[in-house]
Amino acid sequence: MENNFKNIAILIDAENVQARWFKEILEKVGLYGRVTVKRVYADWSSDDSRYPLIKEWKRAVRDEGLMAIQQFRYKGDKNISDFALVIDAMDLLFKERVDCFCLVSGDSDFGRLIQYIKEQGPYCIGFSEKGKAKANFMNTFDEFTELDTEHNQQDSNFKLTEFIERAIDRLAEKSGDEWVYFSNLGIYLKNIKADFHISQYGFKNLYDYLSQGENKNKYELKIEEDRTTKLVRKKVG
Repeated sequence: MENNFKNIAILIDAENVQARWFKEILEKVGLYGRVTVKRVYADWSSDDSRYPLIKEWKRAVRDEGLMAIQQFRYKGDKNISDFALVIDAMDLLFKERVDCFCLVSGDSDFGRLIQYIKEQGPYCIGFSEKGKAKANFMNTFDEFTELDTEHNQQDSNFKLTEFIERAIDRLAEKSGDEWVYFSNLGIYLKNIKADFHISQYGFKNLYDYLSQGENKNKYELKIEEDRTTKLVRKKVG
């Protein structure tokens, strides 16, 4: 896979982005390599009725294996999670643990942080809800994605066919080649869903799954001359 980073850190400003975006963010970031750090920052002692975004993230922390970082709100309503996030980012940077940073926030106050991280070498990816981030902030990153409600149609219930089809589509789009290597597909699926095993669904491997049933009409498979390299693409028409 291109841009296959060994250690990716996702740092989330819980007071700035809704938790429902996390699965989509993880799917997109998983294209770039292994996510080793998933931290979300907030004052978790806050009143849920006053800070509904934090209430949503509490469920995500429980269900998605996120590390919740506490920063108490001592004065006013300033987004206090900023400070803890910046300190952690600098710590990860100087320990040389991370080669790609993903910041989930539309807060322009993080602009200088991203500039500094890029100057030190790591790749920087940004996410925010559509319309929340200013253009100059988005341009600070190597890549930036605005999360659009119209395109967030994921079902909360896991569906194998949609999960694998979406993975193939994302890998093909990223590489610019309609043919996707099975080796890359397997790595990507584990990056975004660590407990995924195709054997749980009664198949020996992904090739076995994609060559049976309705999938035979949806996908085209091929094996290279070396007899070990396998590829898949969606059929046209």
